[in-house]
Amino acid sequence: MTFTIRRIHANGGDTMSRSIRSTSHAGAGLLTALLLITLAQLAQAECRAPASCISCHAGIPNSPPQEVLESMGLESCAVGDFTRGLNMTMPRFIHRTAKLHDGRVLMTGGQSANAPASVITNSVDAFNPADNSVSPVAPMTIRRWSHTATTLADGRVLVTGGRTASTSATGVVLATAEIYDPATNAWTETAGAMSVGRRSHAATLMPDGKVLISGGGNGVSTTSSMPLASVEMFDPATGMFTVVGNMTQPRSAHSAFLLDDGTVLITGGSTGMGTLYPTTTAEIYNPADNSFTAVGPMNYSHLAQLPGKLRDGRIVLGASYYNDTHTSAGGVITAESEIYTPDTRSFTVIPRMFKPRIDIGALGLLDGTLLIAGGVTTSKTYPSIFQPTSEVYDPAAGAWKLSGIMSTGRDEFSGLLLDDGRAVISGGFVSPGAVLLRTVEVYTPGLAPQLKGMSNVLADTPNSALRFGKASRKILQAWLTLIGYAVGNGTPDATALEWAGLLSGWFDQALHNQVRDATARARFQAVNRVFGSTVEDKLHPNLPPTVAPTASPATGVEPLPVAFAANAVDPDGTINSILWNFGDGSTSTEASPSHTYSCDGNYTASLEVVDDRGAVTSATVAVSVTSAGGPVSYACDVQPVFNRTCTGCHGASARLSVTTCDNLRAGSYRGPVVTPGVKETSVLWQRINDAARPMPPIGGLLAQSERDAIGAWIDSLDPADPNFCD
Repeated sequence: MTFTIRRIHANGGDTMSRSIRSTSHAGAGLLTALLLITLAQLAQAECRAPASCISCHAGIPNSPPQEVLESMGLESCAVGDFTRGLNMTMPRFIHRTAKLHDGRVLMTGGQSANAPASVITNSVDAFNPADNSVSPVAPMTIRRWSHTATTLADGRVLVTGGRTASTSATGVVLATAEIYDPATNAWTETAGAMSVGRRSHAATLMPDGKVLISGGGNGVSTTSSMPLASVEMFDPATGMFTVVGNMTQPRSAHSAFLLDDGTVLITGGSTGMGTLYPTTTAEIYNPADNSFTAVGPMNYSHLAQLPGKLRDGRIVLGASYYNDTHTSAGGVITAESEIYTPDTRSFTVIPRMFKPRIDIGALGLLDGTLLIAGGVTTSKTYPSIFQPTSEVYDPAAGAWKLSGIMSTGRDEFSGLLLDDGRAVISGGFVSPGAVLLRTVEVYTPGLAPQLKGMSNVLADTPNSALRFGKASRKILQAWLTLIGYAVGNGTPDATALEWAGLLSGWFDQALHNQVRDATARARFQAVNRVFGSTVEDKLHPNLPPTVAPTASPATGVEPLPVAFAANAVDPDGTINSILWNFGDGSTSTEASPSHTYSCDGNYTASLEVVDDRGAVTSATVAVSVTSAGGPVSYACDVQPVFNRTCTGCHGASARLSVTTCDNLRAGSYRGPVVTPGVKETSVLWQRINDAARPMPPIGGLLAQSERDAIGAWIDSLDPADPNFCD
């Protein structure tokens, strides 16, 4: 007997099929095997996790003991892991995503460039989970970031507010909203606007199809933005917004989560300027009377750390952020976590996460666990770490588990759960160099979590959607038990797989025969396709691509043009994508690009190659550029210093943005960041020489040679030229 397992390809091509033939059957005891027992038997697989995960954990205080990291690192791939999809059409940072009813994911707006100037985009991409591809769709009517994107009950997507730039001199906070209609691939402004411009606000889809819009900030620049207390409701039937009241206090960068009883839990955020006033307060919004009632307080303050909902209705709030001094240097990210129980309206401490994180959101997986990935870890002592790690909260164990590793750390990204049980992570940025990311990564739970997830999908399916009600449920559960047995030893057994009829055989036919509701059947089959693809990975492990990067010439005098070559080959498939990072903030997706280094220095050009099954191979090549002589410049002597340090990561730079020359020129609350020709009155010069509170990084002064170069650049500027960045 023969059946076929089909793979979900990352390159959008045809599915790959392999046939498995066997001449014997599994024993009659298969049907009586307990699903939970077979799940527990899943062995651990090799993965990328241990080395990178251990090194990341070891760099931060209060990490688990080394032996715990090594053990859990080895097990993390059985929990879940990441593979690469196709890149977005452009980088996106502080963008927003929403899932369409056909399963695709809209990726809207965000910052698409930060050098030589910040660029906010109105472009929109769509991620297709069927083949992990990304393609552009119609752009929004206006550029936005720090906005919200909410899928309405009818399948359209509502986008509200946001800002059009990073400084008030060049942008505004938006009160407008617009709706994307996938049927026409078009955006239309809503009939009415919000009562006030909002950024970093929250949008919550209500049971009646309306959308609750709460709080947010009123300033384009985060450092000067003040939180809002007002709350309004959007009615899709009229396209209008109506103010419903005020929260018990203003909030920005907070969360607003729909509870099972139809009320909304509003937690944390900042109650003062920027992110300087994180709060432990929480409240409940009741749509029945538009009331706001304080609950809690929470045990910890949470800001830009969105919670996740468990299957039993409780809310998990992972990681925390506090700032006792309400200063830009006083913010501290911690791993403390807690859980909210709606029945008692109380918050209870749960075990700490493995990593302190901010700019995160919890994603509820089908097996009932919560995934939290990425984010940034910053402390007063250690430089920022952009986390590639992920972890999962298991409510049954009441504990966090290490999970897979992304190909890169990322902050201010967007994540969303797919209908097939996977999760998609897109964009964000990573240091050094504040590089904006266009990459997309897909998280796939391990075999055991996938089986548990499929069992939960079955449990959630009403009898009315099944052809024979409870009888159909028992039949499908028996198939899941068979499949669990087939993969229960960690290495799928061909004979047992044949007996279980996985994917294109009997089980797929059983789904078709036993589930009469078309929507429910499509959901089952989507989850099952992912499971079959995971089994295929076990049966036929993917060989990663090989690379042999070259740079010619590898040495020379500035400006130095260099020809690069990836020399990439995939031994069992095709190359999906290539990404060069030249080490000076520039990138390329060509296999053999040319790049000119304008500044002297020693550069490490990194190459990342992804194959059609999501395997990633990385390599580097060194380029050394010597100086041709000449005056000190911002591009060659100042920005590279900041690219090697934390540049404005959650208070680490004391409300002084050093990511671009334009940000330096914009000034700060203490005065001109740079006074052309006079370094002594420049806030930048004062801060980098302040031994008591040095920046960046906090914890030590820059090298004297670096400070001297920055001072020489300031003194060389023409006081009569206000546009010294030009």
